[in-house]
Amino acid sequence: MPVTSPWYDTGIDISAGQRLTVLAAGCVRYSTNFAKNADANGVGGKTDGTMPAGPSTVAPGAIVYSLIGKIGGTTNIGTGTLVPEGIANQGAGFVGAAYSQVLSNTGRLFLGYNDGTNKFSDNSGVFFVDVWTNTPTGGTNAGIAVAVEVCWPSVTNEVYVVQYAPAVEANRWTDLGLPARGNGTTNCVFDSTRGRSERFYRVLKIP
Repeated sequence: MPVTSPWYDTGIDISAGQRLTVLAAGCVRYSTNFAKNADANGVGGKTDGTMPAGPSTVAPGAIVYSLIGKIGGTTNIGTGTLVPEGIANQGAGFVGAAYSQVLSNTGRLFLGYNDGTNKFSDNSGVFFVDVWTNTPTGGTNAGIAVAVEVCWPSVTNEVYVVQYAPAVEANRWTDLGLPARGNGTTNCVFDSTRGRSERFYRVLKIP
């Protein structure tokens, strides 16, 4: 999902009573400044994922620079109904890296990025998002969410990049998202493993 506009039309229609499950991986930038990056939870080089967004953002009150969602409306700001917060005290609309809630509204699912309403021109990067729903009566019409979480102890202001490869000896490592600056805690990223039999990961510290 790109973060260069406030809302993205997923093409998925939701019915009231359905459970929506979302897994999101990746790290994006909300500025040309290298340090201004964040994952789907709003955790990055300058943020710790606890700061509510101000009134001039797409979803005021939800965690700033996080992945958000709404049901109905259009890609325009101010339309539709924000999804219930995925984690307590994270604000209406907060989806983050892992979300599972039963929804009470019917309409198209939109995912978005909680930046300032006029601050999208310098954003870059994408979130890799998997979405599952079930029927309103509770029967499943989707598979089990399959993903891996890669975590490492970070040092404040050190820059890290997570990479993956099909085999250790292949020496064909690919960046999983953008580099992220450490904040002195355990940093984590999600990666969907749906449709893949094997993948290896490593975390590099960038000099």
